[in-house]
Amino acid sequence: MLKSNNLNNRHLKPGGWLEFQCIDGTLKCDDGSLPKGSQFREYDRLFRVAASAFGTPLEAAASYAKWFVEAGFEGVTEKVFKMPTSPWPKDPRLRMVGAFEQENLTVNLEAISQRVFQKGLGWGADESAVFFAAAWCIIELYSSPKISLKTTSRRQE
Repeated sequence: MLKSNNLNNRHLKPGGWLEFQCIDGTLKCDDGSLPKGSQFREYDRLFRVAASAFGTPLEAAASYAKWFVEAGFEGVTEKVFKMPTSPWPKDPRLRMVGAFEQENLTVNLEAISQRVFQKGLGWGADESAVFFAAAWCIIELYSSPKISLKTTSRRQE
């Protein structure tokens, strides 16, 4: 747990404890199973550019622990967990996590991304619609057991 020693924090008194969890929005592939030049890589690149353009870089979660220390928290620890985005792991628990994450992403990918692309890249609704109509192969990639994509979940305590 994070312990506050910051006297200026109006939401957490000195000596108070805080636990913070987030999902790092950066998608990764450790084993090279995602083809270079794939539509998914282009989607990921555009999503990162768009998110950064309006001040929410996906890589920010990697700095949270450092920022807590700089804000005056003591005893900051960070645990990073790999989180599969499809049911490719052999471990039954991680396979279940991957199945849930796959469902979330495949059903909601366009809804999650459309506003980000419009706001961050300046795309109109028509341009976004065309991109996502062509991007259904992204959904197929999420469904492939041969591609082991993942993101990470970070917990600061």
